Amino acid sequence: MKNIFKTGKLKLWQKYCENQRIKHPLTYLFWECTLKCNLGCQHCGSSCGFGKTSQEELSTDEIKKVFDTIAEDFNPKQIIIAVTGGEPLLRKDILSNEICQ
Repeated sequence: MKNIFKTGKLKLWQKYCENQRIKHPLTYLFWECTLKCNLGCQHCGSSCGFGKTSQEELSTDEIKKVFDTIAEDFNPKQIIIAVTGGEPLLRKDILSNEICQ
């Protein structure tokens, strides 16, 4: 009886995983908004660092277009956006209303 229960749970889990692969809902988005950084920590997993320029980044308009596309394709109220970097505060438009309009 215990094996039947485990087999049933396994089949339900497999069905759930298959359904998630088909739907693939976006719920958590990591946005590395800049590669510029004023530090250079050895433990950092980013490819950021000194000498990175704004030319290597998306413009404010390009970012807005990406977020608009995400909002069209997914429910934006169900997405958490983690703003990372580099050092996000080195990006001049990050705290302005330019991106969040």
